[in-house]
Amino acid sequence: MKEPEDIGAHFERSGGAVVEEATEGATSGIGLETARALYQRGYHVVLACRDTAKCGKVVEELAAEGEQAVSPGSAECMVRVAFYQFPSVDLTSLQSVRDFAEEFKQKRQPLHLLINNAGIYSPPYGETKDGFESQFGVNYLSHFLLTHLLLDKLKESAPARIINVSSRAHTMANLDFDNLQSKRNYSRYTAYSRSKLAQVLHANKLQRRLEGSGVTICALHPGVVNTSLWRDLPGPLKYIAYGLGSVFFKTPAQGAETTIWAATADELEGVGGKYYSDCREIPSSAQSRDIEAQDKLWRASLELVGLPAEEDETEAEKKEEDTTH
Repeated sequence: MKEPEDIGAHFERSGGAVVEEATEGATSGIGLETARALYQRGYHVVLACRDTAKCGKVVEELAAEGEQAVSPGSAECMVRVAFYQFPSVDLTSLQSVRDFAEEFKQKRQPLHLLINNAGIYSPPYGETKDGFESQFGVNYLSHFLLTHLLLDKLKESAPARIINVSSRAHTMANLDFDNLQSKRNYSRYTAYSRSKLAQVLHANKLQRRLEGSGVTICALHPGVVNTSLWRDLPGPLKYIAYGLGSVFFKTPAQGAETTIWAATADELEGVGGKYYSDCREIPSSAQSRDIEAQDKLWRASLELVGLPAEEDETEAEKKEEDTTH
């Protein structure tokens, strides 16, 4: 893999990495272990956090560990993106995502790797400040917008990779475009699965648009991991999950392995539109591979986050137009 000439931002691939923080983000769990692994490989890791004190401690921890590494990178905080906050359920607006993207672009650093890692799992029904169902807004729309806003920077920095940390739970759902955010007949588990399906649909759609750009995108399942992600489960389920997790679930370091592999493996250079688990390709769900569903979600997502509709026709749109004439 090409060595970076400079160091950039998101979960980046060969020189810079930005790590988001949410319930499960840059300062704990899979996000922290991914940041640690990239730092030890020489990346400049930008931690996009809501908590300045916690973020600063992680930077200090990485620096201390770097003294033992062969070729450590560097790290810094950018306290801008706060997707979801416990315990006060302080949901932020998409404006914070825009602010972060703009601030990062002003740093004029290359961006080789964007890892959309932060997420929440099965909270009671709630809405973001923009009025989105919380899981759809946090797990999908925030990533969709951030990726879109940083796409030109990724293309300028190519080769570059985007990674959507999804879940095998996406196979247990289909999107209902008449109830896209699951606001009617809310089920916390269905809403989670749909948000993760949206991430895979997004990866597959965007890969079609990125052909020939030097930027690739994939989605992956990190495994069932013993992290704080379970904290919003109701009643005894939370304690059962934590009890089982300490024995049977992956550790955060193990949960980060597929993300790190997808971000750094030489054999994946130029390979996009795949779905991975345990450092190998596996099939994603049937709907995630449906071009019409990809295009429909793409158009709906642009409208929801306030981005302009795009002029170019997709394959499904062309096919639909042909069948009407």
